[in-house]
Amino acid sequence: MFHKLILTGALAIAAAVFPYEGPGANQPLGPATTQAAQSGRYWVQFRQPYWREQQFATRQEMEAFVASQRNNGWEVQVAGLPTGGYNVRFRLMQWGGSKVANTMREAQDWARYLEELGYEPRIVNNPNP
Repeated sequence: MFHKLILTGALAIAAAVFPYEGPGANQPLGPATTQAAQSGRYWVQFRQPYWREQQFATRQEMEAFVASQRNNGWEVQVAGLPTGGYNVRFRLMQWGGSKVANTMREAQDWARYLEELGYEPRIVNNPNP
């Protein structure tokens, strides 16, 4: 049950600590790309505006998950289940950063990965190059 909690918290940490080495990470950019675009830094941000749900069997698991989500800026709703346990709904409305990429291609690859995980990504120029 904690796999989503761990994934959510670890995603931001892992992106900052470990460089992305997936498809296209080390491929050179095509000749049509300008030098200015190659030298830029791009901030890949994400949000999850749609509600997701997760169920927990124990109060302790639910409270740990809720605290973690709220500490990371997620909106959380908790409801008890008729059969026992808890149903937690959560979403992230504001944009949060996950990685700073050196090339647009790297940023696009990371954004595609976030999208595969169900997040809504966007790429912006890094305000702190």
